[in-house]
Amino acid sequence: MMKKNAQMEIMGLAIIAVLLVMGMLFAVRFIIFSDEEAYRENYVDTQLAANTLNALLLTNTDCLGVSIAELLEDASKTNPSIKCDGKESTDYAPGEIDTILKATLTSIKKDFYFEASTKTKPDPLVKIGTRPNNRERQTKMHFLPGASIGDTITILLDIYS
Repeated sequence: MMKKNAQMEIMGLAIIAVLLVMGMLFAVRFIIFSDEEAYRENYVDTQLAANTLNALLLTNTDCLGVSIAELLEDASKTNPSIKCDGKESTDYAPGEIDTILKATLTSIKKDFYFEASTKTKPDPLVKIGTRPNNRERQTKMHFLPGASIGDTITILLDIYS
């Protein structure tokens, strides 16, 4: 009789051990796959920021066929020379950039912040959006030559998850 009870206890312990092992395997499996998904999403957002900024700067506008990069370079001058629809490049570029970024990023439900600034001007050339401190973001920076010697236009695009 004692032999049967001991065998039943061992069988019970064996079943519990098998259930624990199976539970651990499922937990490990889900943890590994969820990390992979988070890594993939982070990579996609990084590439989205880089590709969006590169495409934006190369985009030609309806203003004399000049690109956004050329508009920003002109806007960095003390006396901008490009005029579009009665506006100087300093006023025309922000509207074009805002239209393009909203059409691109808002449609995929991504918030963004864009800024173009130079060392020589105290205020940014273009500033679109707000920068929340508590959200995860992917940042891409690009640099263009400024209007004066040694000046650089710093262009920043943050895309928020």
